[in-house]
Amino acid sequence: YSLKAAKKMEIITQATFFSIQLLDEFEVSPPPQGETEGGFGADYAPYYYRVKVTYAESKYPDLKPPDEIQQFFARRDVHLEIHYDDGVHTPYVAADLDTSLMGFEKFSTQSKMSYLNY
Repeated sequence: YSLKAAKKMEIITQATFFSIQLLDEFEVSPPPQGETEGGFGADYAPYYYRVKVTYAESKYPDLKPPDEIQQFFARRDVHLEIHYDDGVHTPYVAADLDTSLMGFEKFSTQSKMSYLNY
């Protein structure tokens, strides 16, 4: 029992790391509206994700972003699932979360350019 529980905790922990990684990526480059799937490379073949993004209507249509903000978009509601299927055991959802991405870009053009220099 304890080996099975330890393996399950390892899978859930890895799925949590993948969730954080994807959400960080979505902050920089927001995902398109709709449903998408993807994986995490050959080393993590049993893991894959499904994300569903819906655009929320702006409650502040007259709000104008400051000049230094290049991009303004509708709030994006995100439903993210990290699945685990090793082909041996019963597949299951190792992480399942709902969040929103706010309508202002997180990084300015200047910070994006400085990031490219590293």
